[in-house]
Amino acid sequence: MRAIQTSSLVKTYKKNGQKITALKGLNLSVEEGNIVGFLGRNGAGKSTAIKLFLGLLKPDSGEIRIFDKNPDDASVRKYIGYLPEVSYLDADFSAFEILHFFGAFFTRDKKELKTRIDELLNDFGLYTFKDMKLSTFSKGMLQKVAIIQAVLHCPRLLILDEPTAGLDPISQDEIRRFVRKEKTKGNTIFLSSHYLDEVDDLCDQIGVLHKGELLRFGDKNKLIQYRTNYEVIIKRNKAEDIIKKYGGEKYKEDEHIIPVSDREKPEFLNLLKQKGIEVIEYRRRAESMADFFLRTIGEER
Repeated sequence: MRAIQTSSLVKTYKKNGQKITALKGLNLSVEEGNIVGFLGRNGAGKSTAIKLFLGLLKPDSGEIRIFDKNPDDASVRKYIGYLPEVSYLDADFSAFEILHFFGAFFTRDKKELKTRIDELLNDFGLYTFKDMKLSTFSKGMLQKVAIIQAVLHCPRLLILDEPTAGLDPISQDEIRRFVRKEKTKGNTIFLSSHYLDEVDDLCDQIGVLHKGELLRFGDKNKLIQYRTNYEVIIKRNKAEDIIKKYGGEKYKEDEHIIPVSDREKPEFLNLLKQKGIEVIEYRRRAESMADFFLRTIGEER
């Protein structure tokens, strides 16, 4: 079953009397059980899309289905857990009190709820702090409480907006391990993040949103493989014009290494042959997530 399905989704706003199109015909299909990375610059439309998935905004046109139901359907909301980019938790509550407050919306069984809260607090290393006020918590601790709040009711779809932003490496690693654990349960995680290494490490699928348009979406490994680069190591002798045009960097005293895309490869190799420039080594280099993202965005600038 598809956890998220959108068809020709359009959302516009009015700003200073002008019409701004935040999403331009978004078509997205997320299969259940995957971790999906949602990439894009600030203002690309990621947060707007998430709010539409949650039923917090209404589209101008198009359709959204969450587990084959409309987001407005109250029955589907119990399947969704959401971590906003900025969580607002009342600092006068203790960790246990705030979680019990939210958990009571989903179950009236106090014993069951206490057991669930204690388990999650223990998983995140917060059990010994459960009776302390949130005002005493660090940023990383508060973020863990916010994540626990999002998963208290055992959602099948977890939407995370910048879950590790501004956290120390240890806290980031703990949250990433938690995300992997959720996947082993068959749950779907929709992850919006600016940390490209995080997306590369966690996600099965990736989507790139730019100026409201979904430029790429699909299996991570296939997309990266599709964008495979090459590295060509050449002798620097007689290669001044080539280096000036293609860049690259000095490799050894008399050698230079130049990255070349699939598209540039035929012209580049032909140029080397014409100029009689010696090729030392020619090898494939799979792009990093950062390379892929920058190239994808660069094509649409």
